[in-house]
Amino acid sequence: MGRDGLASFGAGDIAGYLEEAMLLLESGWLERSADITSPWRTSIKRAAEIIEWLSQSQLKPPGAPLHLLAAAAYQLADYPAMALGLLRRLPEGEPLSELLRQFLRADFPAAFQAAQTFWSNYRGLRTDGRIDPNDLEVAAVQHTVMCVGTICAFLRTGGDAPVERAVVKLEALALGFLHSRDPYSYLLARLTAASARRFIETCLWPQIDKLRLTSSGPAGDALTQFARSAFANKRALVWPAQAAGIAKLRDNSSFVLCTPTGSGKTTVATLGAVQGLFADPPAGGAAGNLVLYLVPSRALAAEVEGRLAEDLRGIAAAPVVVTGLYGGVDWGPTDAWIQTDQPTVVICTFEKADALLRYLGVLFLSRVRTVIIDEAHMVEQDEARLTGLGDGTSRAFRLEQLGTRLMRAREEHDFRIVALSAVAARAAPALARWVSDAPDAIPTSSSYRSTRQMLGRLEVRPTGQFAIRYSLMDGHSLKFDDERRDDSPFVPDPFPAVPGGINPEDGPEVRMRAPTLWAALNLAAKRPDGSTPSVLISLTQNIDTFAATCADLLDKWQDIALPDYWSIEEGNEIWARCLATAIDYFTEDSVEYRLLARGIVVHHGKMPGLLARRLKTVIDRGYVRVIIATSTLSEGVNIPVNFLLIPSVFRSNAELPLQEFSNLIGRAGRPGVATEGSALVVLPERTYETRFGRIVPTYNRQWNGYESLVTRLEAATAAVGDLIPDDQASSPLGHLLRELERAWKAVVGGGTEAEFIAWLEQTAVTEQASYPPASHDYLDSLDAFLIAAIQEVEELKDIELDPAQLEAELAKIWRRTYAHAASHGEAHLATIWLARGRAIKAQYPDADQRRRLYKTSLTPRSAKLLLDRAEAIRVKLSEGRDYVKWPAEEQFTFIRDVLAFLSEIPVFAIETKLGRKKSFDDWPMLLRWWLAKSTLARQPRPNEVTNWYAFVANNFIYRGTWGLGSVIGLLLDTTDDGQPIRALEIADWPLSGLPWIGFWLKELISWGTLDPVAAFLLARGDAVDRPQAELDAKAYYEGRPAGEDANSLLDPRTIRAWVEERQPARAARIGTATIAIEVECVRPADAYRQQRLVVLPLAEVDAIVWFDPAGYEVARSVKPGDWPEKPALFQFELLVAVSFVIGELYLPHR
Repeated sequence: MGRDGLASFGAGDIAGYLEEAMLLLESGWLERSADITSPWRTSIKRAAEIIEWLSQSQLKPPGAPLHLLAAAAYQLADYPAMALGLLRRLPEGEPLSELLRQFLRADFPAAFQAAQTFWSNYRGLRTDGRIDPNDLEVAAVQHTVMCVGTICAFLRTGGDAPVERAVVKLEALALGFLHSRDPYSYLLARLTAASARRFIETCLWPQIDKLRLTSSGPAGDALTQFARSAFANKRALVWPAQAAGIAKLRDNSSFVLCTPTGSGKTTVATLGAVQGLFADPPAGGAAGNLVLYLVPSRALAAEVEGRLAEDLRGIAAAPVVVTGLYGGVDWGPTDAWIQTDQPTVVICTFEKADALLRYLGVLFLSRVRTVIIDEAHMVEQDEARLTGLGDGTSRAFRLEQLGTRLMRAREEHDFRIVALSAVAARAAPALARWVSDAPDAIPTSSSYRSTRQMLGRLEVRPTGQFAIRYSLMDGHSLKFDDERRDDSPFVPDPFPAVPGGINPEDGPEVRMRAPTLWAALNLAAKRPDGSTPSVLISLTQNIDTFAATCADLLDKWQDIALPDYWSIEEGNEIWARCLATAIDYFTEDSVEYRLLARGIVVHHGKMPGLLARRLKTVIDRGYVRVIIATSTLSEGVNIPVNFLLIPSVFRSNAELPLQEFSNLIGRAGRPGVATEGSALVVLPERTYETRFGRIVPTYNRQWNGYESLVTRLEAATAAVGDLIPDDQASSPLGHLLRELERAWKAVVGGGTEAEFIAWLEQTAVTEQASYPPASHDYLDSLDAFLIAAIQEVEELKDIELDPAQLEAELAKIWRRTYAHAASHGEAHLATIWLARGRAIKAQYPDADQRRRLYKTSLTPRSAKLLLDRAEAIRVKLSEGRDYVKWPAEEQFTFIRDVLAFLSEIPVFAIETKLGRKKSFDDWPMLLRWWLAKSTLARQPRPNEVTNWYAFVANNFIYRGTWGLGSVIGLLLDTTDDGQPIRALEIADWPLSGLPWIGFWLKELISWGTLDPVAAFLLARGDAVDRPQAELDAKAYYEGRPAGEDANSLLDPRTIRAWVEERQPARAARIGTATIAIEVECVRPADAYRQQRLVVLPLAEVDAIVWFDPAGYEVARSVKPGDWPEKPALFQFELLVAVSFVIGELYLPHR
């Protein structure tokens, strides 16, 4: 108080603001009583915000339970994550009830346990005569615990506990505190009672009960187990945005859910997956149901796999298979999940899903019951980047292709599609029409955010001093409405100045690096209350040079006392493995390792898979709290941060698109950990100049970009709030068709529509010169789309389409495109599509060739080149039958030669650019460094490592494995004597005539080793680094029979069995047998309100006292000899009529 920015606030104002909060609460209650549909929660939320602010230790009146009051108000306003974050840490010595704290933060398992502990202690005190039965205060506490215990028991099981009576009693108890000497007791009691009622209304159980009505029996049972698991994981409440999504799940229809980051979309997707996994199988279906979960990036796929594996663990007696086909040991389509009779979730990138469709054909779609498309807005085509449409590399175009084919297959197989997006914005209506296949469909949307989102700027003076100025909160302006209309809330000097200040000789981008790092270290510093915030520095470009500067700065600051921004216990194995992996892939002198060793993670899309996985683990566990990452992580990866620092709002010369910026800043804020997230754009202090007699800001593109984004974000938020329709989508296919026509006109100098249609029907793209015009590039991409769509329809129907059928199917497929949904049925685009579609079979008359073109996943022009070289590549791969017995040099030469073959195809060609070198051709040197580092004479210098790995990632891991996937898929289409096959199981691989090394090549390149067994160990995370993996692999070979065939040694089934045998034995599960205990009821049977009631045990030396959740003793029994060590894991019920307590595991399948 008294500092700039708070000059008008003094200690005497605290009471006034508290009074204002009380009036807001009363206003909210009055509004609710008058009209439950009114926006009464707005008043309650504002009151909670005021009370939260006043709960700071330097402002809070002594003894005032402001943390509890604010948390209760947040719960009533439907912001449970705010309450959870607020009560996560409390100042030391804060006098409050632990039971109320856990109850109001919605940690119901802890509150339930606190209630049981209370009754245990209360029983002892009463026995000792230390409870005065006439003490009204004790009686009030006793009855409050009774009510809380009853409500928690209902939230635990969803049974018929008398919760309405409990809430009514809480409300009556609150009235009893109206004239209490404590000014806060009445308010806290009333808010607690109101929150309790809201808990019952918004808990998961009513939603589960409704979902069960439209789900199969097994799905209903699994949903029940999911709800129990959610209770145990402190996720028992349904947020408003989730409720809207669950309502759509009840309809069993396809839909798009558009809600902000942190609003709970993941829970909706998981519930949809559970419904699909246990839905009734289609007639004649034998294998288990399949859920396809599609994501845009490998990093997000890995995260989704881990989350779903945990959320779906134990929801049914038979385990759910959760597998990621996004990299790592990709058994590909030959993995066991294809034929398993267990329900299975397959998580894969958009590209991998496309490969599955092509490789397996559409037959496996008969198992699919649900398709979930995460980050569905990525189907939107950036109009500034249309070049990727000509060569088929546009990710948006690939997603539209995949989505269209899935929409068409849905007609035959009747699966549901659920699309998720945090920032669909103007594309949301078109996405809804596309996914729902209905012209009048509207998106299921909500502006609800579970935490507060602050957007502001971190201004840096030339002296290195800072100021934070906030512009928006939840998308709304924070400008003052008094005489300072151009000002907004600010924090002067939030931390010390940058050591050494700012170097004015540096360029504008470089100048901001030291302030950004210094701010991150200070923002991540441990707080007096024990909290440990985390900070993400999000970069649009040049992450390598930014990270190098940061590493040098830390060296320069080594004699300065740095903030307490990280800590790690000595001997932490997870941390040690992460460091070892960084040394292995990047060396001890690399920028990545130098920063990691100082508690700062550098994370980008080109990280080696094993290192990326381990970095994510140390971030999630809070071992490091400062992360430097590319903005590509805004594609949905959950990096939990409190603060987001953005040094630039430009990528090259282009301002970040609003959609990307909105998605990026939405990453700040950690539901359940903090009440708000702050995104701060780092800017130099604004300077001014005189122009035409007026003082105006000096031009600065970062300032202009920031102000532009703030204005547009505020307008977009207002449009959502005002329900202004914004239906402007950007389809990749739509742009492709328009660009195709524009390019054709450029070639012919104009032309009529009839001439263009004739050109479409007659032009062959595979017979063009080496440098064809752009029109042929676009036509090549369009042909790839058409061939894939037609091929899959023919496989779906198991027929060869005649011309009339083809025309009908083309029209049907067009109506399933995003272009159709986005263009409102624009007839001209459909004409172009149909004209070229009708000509496809004339241009590619050989059905076998069409199938083979389709199998490659390439555009026809590139696919034809691959087909021409396929036999040569088959011969080369066949030479690797004795690979495992070759010396390392021969193994390396084999892989080098295979990549050289693939590089002859332009789309897989190895680049000639390394860092700033534009004529680099010694790519085998980098391949050697990657696969056999110890054999390379000159190791890279520290400043070369990042560029070397970027080259490896782009050319070998991306292009090389893409090429291998295409050629393997093609070669597995037929036997070595040309007979068609379907390798649906690993046992079918040898039918292709290929040796097993062909199976492993992608993994060797992905993990950077010459040894297949080592690659498998690295993929599973079973080795610290590559040297250990290669050493462990020797044990496999030494354990095999002498003289075993070299090719058989690499059979993946044998390797997998060996790896599984090495795993430590799993801990034995708790027995699932039902416990039956004969009891003596304390009252006659007809005196009990219910004949079956939930009971809790209080174990004594040789007896058990059974009481209900309200604390009433209901029965006694002898303590059985096989009494479980952890009775809290059981659910006990008293059967009054037969005087027995039955105990079953609460989560029986875990």
